[in-house]
Amino acid sequence: MPDFSILKSQLEGSFSKVANTEKIAADNIANAFDTYCKSIVNAGGGTFAAMPGTEILKVKLERIFKQQSLVKTQIASEVATAIDECFLTLLTTHQTQPPTPIVGTLVTECQVLFNKTPNSGTTFGREFAEAIDKSVRTSTIVGMLPTSPPAPFSGPPL
Repeated sequence: MPDFSILKSQLEGSFSKVANTEKIAADNIANAFDTYCKSIVNAGGGTFAAMPGTEILKVKLERIFKQQSLVKTQIASEVATAIDECFLTLLTTHQTQPPTPIVGTLVTECQVLFNKTPNSGTTFGREFAEAIDKSVRTSTIVGMLPTSPPAPFSGPPL
């Protein structure tokens, strides 16, 4: 299973203090997501190989935060979409197509989260991690094991 404790601890830590710049906030989120995804194993037993979208995620999140929009649902939507787009670049061993998240799961979770006032930054970080984790765990990774004959696999990240 993806190691939720990694994502949770990194996001709780990041949101427990004020980020001095949009870049720091963006890097903290993207790095936590990247580290979390490195713990993914697919249904065929394949491990993390790469996620080239991480650097693009940093740029997108920084741009979103620099807009300083007051519309929380817009921010939530843009952040969730950027994370989803990064996740689509995940590559695991023997994977044959991009992962398939359930469309809208993370956007909906983030819109609810971003619209409420958390008790603390740590609480926000934990709930943000839970939303990301839920989205990743309900996605599907498809691939083919190089056995004779080849064996297809499909399922959520393990």
